[in-house]
Amino acid sequence: GAVGTRVLVHHHDDTTTTTKATDIFVKQINASQFSGKTFTEMRRYLLYARTEVRFYGDILPHLYDQKILNADAGDSIMAPRCYYAS
Repeated sequence: GAVGTRVLVHHHDDTTTTTKATDIFVKQINASQFSGKTFTEMRRYLLYARTEVRFYGDILPHLYDQKILNADAGDSIMAPRCYYAS
């Protein structure tokens, strides 16, 4: 399955000489845990993961663009920025 963890990452801010801390959420998926799953279980998980990625990549930016969510008012903390790492 997948394991999610909150991580506090310290990084250098290129615009200043300071170090910033950013709270991120890391979701790790171990592919070997799927080796014994049935086709139906694997398909269900892959569809769920695809839906999650599409929401953060396609739907959420649209909500901001349409002013349904207001990033300036702090709504941006409602959802993460998503990155793919292999």
